[in-house]
Amino acid sequence: MVIVVLTSKISSKDQITLPKGIKKLLNVQEGNVVIFEKQNDKIVIKSARTLRDFKGLLKNITSVRL
Repeated sequence: MVIVVLTSKISSKDQITLPKGIKKLLNVQEGNVVIFEKQNDKIVIKSARTLRDFKGLLKNITSVRL
């Protein structure tokens, strides 16, 4: 398994920019949708290619107070 570690800063608008290497690994570009999924103590970023990728996404999600 190859581990890739890249960093990104959070802007004043609470936004991040995906580093070029991550975009390439996910095969995403401007306008594509990505999914942020919490798994235990990690956040996993996945590309969402179709509506099927969203199927069941909102089911079993616990709300997070921001």
